[in-house]
Amino acid sequence: MKHQDLVKGEIYNNVLDRDIPLMFTGKKTVKNDFGYISTIAYFTPVRTDRNKNWYNNIKVYTKNFDNEYGNQYISKQ
Repeated sequence: MKHQDLVKGEIYNNVLDRDIPLMFTGKKTVKNDFGYISTIAYFTPVRTDRNKNWYNNIKVYTKNFDNEYGNQYISKQ
């Protein structure tokens, strides 16, 4: 998925950890390190029955999106 396809308030799946659905906050930061441009998107975890005991441990998730190829670990729910 590419960062341009993210919609504020929509919930996405993290393929690496399916117990934590992520809601996009609408905030993005563009990074340019040594000529490599990428976008960092900010997500908040969504409480579910599977993660209710440790839901409040992590407040914000950041995911890096390559501007050309996107991030293959984030998908629509």
